[in-house]
Amino acid sequence: TGTERLPGFEDAGAFARRLRAHVLDETGMTLSISVAPNVLVAKVAVDWAKPHKGGDGVIVVAPGAEAAFMLRLSLGDLPGIGPVFEERLARLGLRTVRDVVPL
Repeated sequence: TGTERLPGFEDAGAFARRLRAHVLDETGMTLSISVAPNVLVAKVAVDWAKPHKGGDGVIVVAPGAEAAFMLRLSLGDLPGIGPVFEERLARLGLRTVRDVVPL
């Protein structure tokens, strides 16, 4: 926080896209980058930045948008929920984050 007041400030999404392009130009390697207010959301979001999920390599989850982003996920998208546990939860009727979060 506060970096927006620095000379030459670049928002996190623009910086992530510039960084991704630079790495590709210099190394030929692609990478996926997520920007989010906390580690859990960033960890989950980076998978959504990947092309197999329809992303373009960068995803930004803005402060205040964390809940909306997380509610659209399946439980298997969360760290620590593997295929076996995901199936056990599904047998209980729990398939999405929305299914387990009281609204």
